[in-house]
Amino acid sequence: MDKKDIVREAKATIDNIKSAQTTLDNYLRRLENIVERLEFEDLKRERLTMSDVENIQDKLKDSETVLESNEDLEIKTFKPNELKDQDNDKEKKPVKFDMKRGKGFIVNFIIFLGIIFLSLALFLTVKKVSPNYNFFNNYIYNYNDTNMENDIEYNSLVVINKLGRQNIKVNDDVAYKHDHDQIKIVRVTELIDNKQNEYKTKSISHIFEDEEILKRSEVLGKVKYTAPVLGGIFAVLVTNFWLVYLISGLLLIIAYLLNNRDIKQDL
Repeated sequence: MDKKDIVREAKATIDNIKSAQTTLDNYLRRLENIVERLEFEDLKRERLTMSDVENIQDKLKDSETVLESNEDLEIKTFKPNELKDQDNDKEKKPVKFDMKRGKGFIVNFIIFLGIIFLSLALFLTVKKVSPNYNFFNNYIYNYNDTNMENDIEYNSLVVINKLGRQNIKVNDDVAYKHDHDQIKIVRVTELIDNKQNEYKTKSISHIFEDEEILKRSEVLGKVKYTAPVLGGIFAVLVTNFWLVYLISGLLLIIAYLLNNRDIKQDL
């Protein structure tokens, strides 16, 4: 082989190497793009396996056919729309109501009502036995008089703050006992002396002209709160306080039965 043939063969070899190098460079870039795409999306259905790597190595030997056959290679990934659909499916799932928690709330609420009614029954019992008993320095009465209308209506529930050491001023509404179980409320119109011993009082209704003089020892206290209509209800409850005991007992029994039933179901 002469020098010309050697040079020709060398050039041909160089061309083949360049061609193969170009092919390898092209395929390298495609692989880099595929890997970058997989890393960017971070979600994929299929991963490259050893068989894929071996297949790639075989195709590298085929030069130009590698690029053509490589067009059929597809990397399947999750589409954004598919991800949105999955999120929507999660959002559409109905929220299940926790029956045990709901029953527990009902039982606790019934117990709460039972305790309230029981406390009310005890209060009414004390009021029935001792009508003039004061609760935290306050008397509670049903006012069944009309001499203070429209300021204090008939059958109002009145709360009277025990007088104690506090001073009485003009225009104060004060209460005093005028019968064994009855109170009367009047308005102070004048202080007879500066020692707070006697007060001139009267009703505010125009029907009554009942000015009178009260001694400090006769005054129960000042009117603190009034609630129309509630006084009549209060009077009925005091008379029938056993009914409040019955209601509180029924509520507590119902709560016990419901709670006991839930415990048996859990077992």
